[in-house]
Amino acid sequence: MKHEQTYFTKAEAADYLRCSQRTIDYARERNKLRAYRLDKKKLLFARVDLDAFVRQHSASADLDSIVDEVMSELRDAR
Repeated sequence: MKHEQTYFTKAEAADYLRCSQRTIDYARERNKLRAYRLDKKKLLFARVDLDAFVRQHSASADLDSIVDEVMSELRDAR
C-alpha cells in the first residue's frame, strides 16, 4: 500500500498506521497526535505527525504496559 498524500482522514490514518480508528482517537484525546479540523465533522492528520507519533512510541514501547494503561483508563472511564 502506497501513501504519498500529506493529509489523511481518520480512517486513512488508521490504515496508514495499521491500527484501529479508536487508537487514533485515543492518541488525539491525550494530545499525543495532532489533528487538523477541516470542518465541524472532519479531522485530518498530517503524515509527518503520524510518522512522528510512530517514532515516539516505537523507540521504547513496552506493549504490555501500554495495553495495561489503556485497559485501566477504559475501566476508569466507565
